[in-house]
Amino acid sequence: MRKSRRFIYLLLFVVAVVAFLSPLSLPAPQKSNYTDFSAERVAVDIKQISKEPHSIEHPQARAEVRDYIASRLSGMGLKPEYYPYDSVINRFGEPMDIINLYTRIDPPNVTADSYLLFVAHIDSRFKTRVRGREVYSFGAADDGYGVAVILELLNNILKNRSEWKNGIKVLFTDSEESGLEGMKYAQRFDSHIFYKVNLAINIEARGVKGPALLFETSPSNSKLIELYKEAKYPYTYSLTSAVYNILPNSTDFSCIKESIPGFNFSVIDNLNYYHTDLDNYDNISLKSIQHYGEQILPMAKTYLTNGEYTDMKAFVSDEDRHFFTIPHVGLFVLKREMLVRIQYALIAILLLSILLFKGQKRVSLRNILKATGMHLGAIIIAASAGYGISYTLAEISEQKFDMVRLPYIDGEYIIIVAAFVLIYLIYTLLFERLLKGSKRYTYLDFLSSGTILLISASIISLHFLEDNTLFFIPAAVSSISLLLNIFMFSKYTNFIGWSIILIYLLPLFYCLIVALTIGALVVFLALFVLYITVLTPLPRG
Repeated sequence: MRKSRRFIYLLLFVVAVVAFLSPLSLPAPQKSNYTDFSAERVAVDIKQISKEPHSIEHPQARAEVRDYIASRLSGMGLKPEYYPYDSVINRFGEPMDIINLYTRIDPPNVTADSYLLFVAHIDSRFKTRVRGREVYSFGAADDGYGVAVILELLNNILKNRSEWKNGIKVLFTDSEESGLEGMKYAQRFDSHIFYKVNLAINIEARGVKGPALLFETSPSNSKLIELYKEAKYPYTYSLTSAVYNILPNSTDFSCIKESIPGFNFSVIDNLNYYHTDLDNYDNISLKSIQHYGEQILPMAKTYLTNGEYTDMKAFVSDEDRHFFTIPHVGLFVLKREMLVRIQYALIAILLLSILLFKGQKRVSLRNILKATGMHLGAIIIAASAGYGISYTLAEISEQKFDMVRLPYIDGEYIIIVAAFVLIYLIYTLLFERLLKGSKRYTYLDFLSSGTILLISASIISLHFLEDNTLFFIPAAVSSISLLLNIFMFSKYTNFIGWSIILIYLLPLFYCLIVALTIGALVVFLALFVLYITVLTPLPRG
């Protein structure tokens, strides 16, 4: 019976990996004759944009890309305008000339009272040193994705312009890669571009493939998330905004997010391609491109045709929402007050469960405390090992160690997966030995301990990071599963709980790993141990 149960769990794990890992849950790219958003049409523009590097070190190539974009806008019947700024000091301390490209589209025969601003940048990355050689990016993804996706969005939304109640502004910035100069100069010298803009969408790329992640919103996002519910194939975590705000990264959106509500989209897989010569047309992902369109196009159509968005304060709020997505399932949104109440309820459920099990002599408070101590020790040991491995890999590859950016490590995903497997095998072996030992540990001792740690992590994360989506769902599911072990049918509820946690964590872990790279192995292994403190005992129920 136990062997058949293990087989079922293993089978579900394989199915979940195939179905819920992000790269496999993206929409199919549409052909060039498709009537709505088509990744193949976007690819045509990307091929032209990424013919050669067009960084701040390539003024002629950059001008050709800009003129190509202007010709595409003119071909749609629009009037692109050039906004030049001379003697701009770039990141190398040298003066240069930059030119933004801008256009505005109003509803027929009227001037709009509010606008949606699309933003992407024209320039590709300047010279980067990779493994001892200097390379230039071709800018196919960063930011060919952004520019070409916006052109295809315009191609679609112009079809129903007669129904518009609001307008569109498009800003293609120059020299974003140097220091966001294009956006900063537009704000300083051409502030009319942002006049009456009550919503902004910036499109970026940190890698070349994977989901088009809504990785950042402006503060107080409750009304923004209501609009995001229009997106098809939503893919987002409020966690990423919380983390991004404490990292030293920036995009054009960073300059405007405090004054204009909006969204920031990006692919985040694979960092080894980012800002290198591998960011070229041959490596683009049509699935990723289609995913941008499937999310943004429905939102843009709703914005343009809905009269309530003529209000300049339509997206102004004093509330943030906590949210997450599960591929093939959808978007889940919670208020902070609801999260706090649920956490109190989880604490109550945990205490009630332990009291009931103690009355049934199925747990020992002493064993629960011992298991918690062992779990904390295991987390510290795993984290230390992760730090040691990633630091050593940085030394071997002659890179400066960076916890949030350590690219160009050969076989990094194999190393990460191997570390997970090894830790799981060691933990399972010790778990089985303790269950069969003389001190009478039960699987409920370990499940109670793991639930205590998850609830604690959820509370701490919400307080200090302002978001707890890393821990909230596993904590809630393990708490409820623990309580249901009072009943005879617990083996079924444990299976359901184990499945929910697994399905939730797989895409989230994928995002963390591709975003932070192996430099954050210390974090990955600590989190992995924390999660298996409940995932391992559940099948024993």
